[in-house]
Amino acid sequence: MKQCGQCKTFYKPSEFRVKLSKLASEGRGLYDGRRLTMEMSICRQCRPKPRPYTAMTERELNTLVLSRDITREFADGILRTRAMHARRKMSTAVTKRWERERLARVKPALDLCSVERRAVKDQLRYATENGKERVIAFCETYLQVIDEYAKQVRDSKKIHDIPSATRVRVFNAWHACDKARGPMLFSKLADILSASQQPESEK
Repeated sequence: MKQCGQCKTFYKPSEFRVKLSKLASEGRGLYDGRRLTMEMSICRQCRPKPRPYTAMTERELNTLVLSRDITREFADGILRTRAMHARRKMSTAVTKRWERERLARVKPALDLCSVERRAVKDQLRYATENGKERVIAFCETYLQVIDEYAKQVRDSKKIHDIPSATRVRVFNAWHACDKARGPMLFSKLADILSASQQPESEK
């Protein structure tokens, strides 16, 4: 058993052995390509842990190539993989930025859909509690239109108008009700469309 010079714990001699690099081994007279094993004064647990090759800089990898601890092909493989990951990370970052910019352009329409949906859900809850069948039918029709439009805008990343046939279907359901909150999506959406198209006309 041998005592560690740092933690003062006793270990087997094998816990103090370390292999030198091929270049350091040649400096000590070992020229047959083997790595010389030396016995240190501190144990394996107290010695600094070696960094993984993938975390080393290009200069550190080149130093290991010069000391013949790793081959040039191995170092080049790590550098190629690192460059590929960097390009992929940059491409992903650019794609995410584009997605954020496109979502920002349609955010007013999506926010409008969210506000309308909450209002119609409250109206549907009140109509259900009071047994207002026509209001329930209107709310369910309107909610379906809101959800479908929000999905289309979210998928296409573009604000577009709602077809007239869909508007007629919603308004017919609304006119059949008595004192029901009207569908505000269509009129407010027209304002959003006008505001989004105004910069293009000014160019």
